[in-house]
Amino acid sequence: ALYALLPQIKRQSGMDKDRLATLQIDCYCGLLSMPEKDLPASARANKVQAIWSEIPRNLRQDSALIFGYVRALSVADEGEKALSILSKALKNQWQQGLVEAFGGLKLKDATKQLAQGENWLAMHPKDADLLLALGRICRHMGFLGKAKDYLKSTIVISPSATAYAELAEVLALLGDSASSSEIYRQGLLASVPTK
Repeated sequence: ALYALLPQIKRQSGMDKDRLATLQIDCYCGLLSMPEKDLPASARANKVQAIWSEIPRNLRQDSALIFGYVRALSVADEGEKALSILSKALKNQWQQGLVEAFGGLKLKDATKQLAQGENWLAMHPKDADLLLALGRICRHMGFLGKAKDYLKSTIVISPSATAYAELAEVLALLGDSASSSEIYRQGLLASVPTK
């Protein structure tokens, strides 16, 4: 409903530019996140592309819109295109949410994704979000030893319940249930605020 009103709001409203941009971003993010489960993947991809093409160029650099676009592409089985978009966006603006989205992509062949992430690691060696993303990518690819190393490095730099949970899952997949249980325990302790 908001999308239908946007042209009228632009023409008749005395809204300042920043507030109008925020309203547009919220509207387009909402459109990109609407599930179309009854459509085949190719039709979903076309719909996502149609929405993206309607977004004003000056808004396309917004990280929330990029994140929404990438998520919509992933749902439409367009992971390679999502990877390309994220790679360009992260080259221009290094942001936590985009790094998380990069690590969350589930590609059939994640070789290119892993190589890109490892190239970034040379420039951002202490970035816990990138290390977590690399750990997730390696787990998805079945490189469990490498995933374990990345996740341990993440915890050293920035302990989080998410990183502990990811490491515990990798240890369980490696058959080390005792260490997995201990890491889950440590993750629970890390997530409880201290007094």
